[in-house]
Amino acid sequence: MNKALGLKIAGVFTAVVGMGLTSLPSVDVAGVRFVDNAAVAQAPAAAPKLPGCKAPPEKRRLKALDQKFFKKVAEVDNLMSPEPDKSGKAPEPNYKAAWPKLKALVDRCDDCNEYEWAQLYQRAAVVQYNLDNIPGAIDYFKKVLAKSPNIPETLEAQLTYQIAQLLTSEEKYQDALDHFSKWEALCPAVVPDDYFYYRAQNLYLLNRKDDALKEVAKSINLAKQKGEKPREGWYKLQLAINVDKEDYKSAEKVAEALAVDYTDLRGLAQLASIYGMNGKEKEQMALMDTLYVAGALDKENQYKNLAYLFLGAEAPYLASKVMKKGIESKAVARDAKNLEIWAVSLTQAQDLKNALPVMEEAAQKMDNGKIYATLAAIYLNADKYDEAVSAARKALNKGGLRSQGEVHMYLGSAYLSLKKYDESIKALREAVKDEKYKTHAQNLMKYVQTEKTREEGLRNANLDA
Repeated sequence: MNKALGLKIAGVFTAVVGMGLTSLPSVDVAGVRFVDNAAVAQAPAAAPKLPGCKAPPEKRRLKALDQKFFKKVAEVDNLMSPEPDKSGKAPEPNYKAAWPKLKALVDRCDDCNEYEWAQLYQRAAVVQYNLDNIPGAIDYFKKVLAKSPNIPETLEAQLTYQIAQLLTSEEKYQDALDHFSKWEALCPAVVPDDYFYYRAQNLYLLNRKDDALKEVAKSINLAKQKGEKPREGWYKLQLAINVDKEDYKSAEKVAEALAVDYTDLRGLAQLASIYGMNGKEKEQMALMDTLYVAGALDKENQYKNLAYLFLGAEAPYLASKVMKKGIESKAVARDAKNLEIWAVSLTQAQDLKNALPVMEEAAQKMDNGKIYATLAAIYLNADKYDEAVSAARKALNKGGLRSQGEVHMYLGSAYLSLKKYDESIKALREAVKDEKYKTHAQNLMKYVQTEKTREEGLRNANLDA
């Protein structure tokens, strides 16, 4: 049972804490494999110097486990690790059935020596772990350690490491770090590749971000020194910490390393976002465009960000295509704001035919008249004067405008083009009340009055004729 710990990242991501626990009698932890409780040497990797390792513990001389003990636990061991049948297939372990039999031994083993007690506790820990009782497993593993020095040094190191991992899964981060320090003090011959990553994870979750960065860097650097590729999770933790610290320059380097070593579309999207944080709009746009072409955009903010980038790069046609695809695929909500972005993109691309119905839909969904005001201006520029009047009226009725004077100017201009001079003058008188449009409205009103007088003169002249 691996527990997932949620780690923040803009995130960016979920870190999975691997327990490395298997059922007895075969256990493989920290580079040491235990088969029938005997340590079998593994090919050791070059171990880095651990700060906590001052002097290795003295070699221990322990009593061998006799046949009498193995007979006691035989039934339990068979339930925990069943023998294969004739076909060579082993039945599933039955931890639930094993527990009451093991518990009876754990509660009372009058003739058990210290090492044999440790063996019982170790089995109890594994059973509790597989029954999803992590606190219980931790308690029994600690009881094994309490039998030191009457247990092998390798077993003590193995279980100390396991306890630290389990404590991490139980969100007991400081306790986990303490057990990692105890493990270091045992001077283990083999240091797992992800040891410093585990330490970093606990430090990060204790908000000790600078210390966490140093530890995860150790895991990454050690892998590189061995000519190996650092694990993706290590980079992701390093990235999360840098983003948390708002150190976007360092985050950019990590995200680039992730993109090189673990090329996936989600990682590229994350790198694009960080480019944006660092003001690298061209690099951000190039990556986002690549993701768009690959059909890898799946979030509303990704579509919108790319559309804004295209608008900023004076490529409104591309912006309109992005918004159209996002909205029609339902990745982007078909709401007033998003429709407005689409419509503005179409308008800037001089595609008024497609822009107008999109803007109309946006205006209808808006709870104020701002989009209708924009629509009135677009209709006016497109010489659609009746539509401009209708949009301006709707804008004024809905309200919430940046400037009513501006909309009255649109209205006055549209009525002028429709030769409805009285309505035009009435609208312009309202525009005069807005200090920003006062002079312009007054000048236009004079022109409207002149046109009205001229047309009336022509009309009267024709009547006289």
